[in-house]
Amino acid sequence: MHQIMSEIEELRTLTENEIYHKYMEYYIGKPRINTEKLYVLYSIMQNVPLPEMKKKRIIVTASLVQLALDTHDLVPEDHKAEADQDRIYTQLSVLAGDYYSGLYYQLLAEIGEIGLISVLSTAIRKINEAKMKLHYNDFSSEKELITILKEINGTLYVHLSDYIGPERIAGFLKEWLFFLFLSEEQKQYLPLFEKIAENNKHLHLDTKAIRRKSFEEVVESAKQLPAPYQDLQMHARTLLNNR
Repeated sequence: MHQIMSEIEELRTLTENEIYHKYMEYYIGKPRINTEKLYVLYSIMQNVPLPEMKKKRIIVTASLVQLALDTHDLVPEDHKAEADQDRIYTQLSVLAGDYYSGLYYQLLAEIGEIGLISVLSTAIRKINEAKMKLHYNDFSSEKELITILKEINGTLYVHLSDYIGPERIAGFLKEWLFFLFLSEEQKQYLPLFEKIAENNKHLHLDTKAIRRKSFEEVVESAKQLPAPYQDLQMHARTLLNNR
């Protein structure tokens, strides 16, 4: 396990080196790279018969896509009345997201993974479509809402795994990434659910029940993971036992 975490820290450093931009960091801060999502990417690529350097480049690329999506989410929905400093932050957040997106195209082209560019582009499109459904409250039940949230959080990893992985693990990835979303220390899902409940009076969202069901679905889907993903299965079980 120590060796795996050392490799993940190396991947974090490689990603940070790719995105470093002094001016943007001064205004919008250092981008937050999620360790658990890096672990998922690492686990997907570990079972792929590719040179180690190429694996690392693909992981860094997928991390850039995630950062681009996350950074665009930082842009406030209504920023017409912003102060000058806030306006700079908003503009740079948009530019930073575009910058990370551009880097992912470049990195994949450099290693000849043109097919993966199309796969990740499709994932980005589907994620943005799901975000639009969420934004416009285009759902009529809790089940539909949860499906949308799973698409937003898991589609990137599912598409990468389906394209490059030796075995299909989409079921686990959807449940695991959603569980991680509900388990983040910042608890960003709470204000999101409050806003959804406010805009959809017919929905009675019980966040504790949603988390409990998510926990149970991860436990069940983890049992179905193929043997090559034993490390990921053990890691997930360890985190679940600490919740």
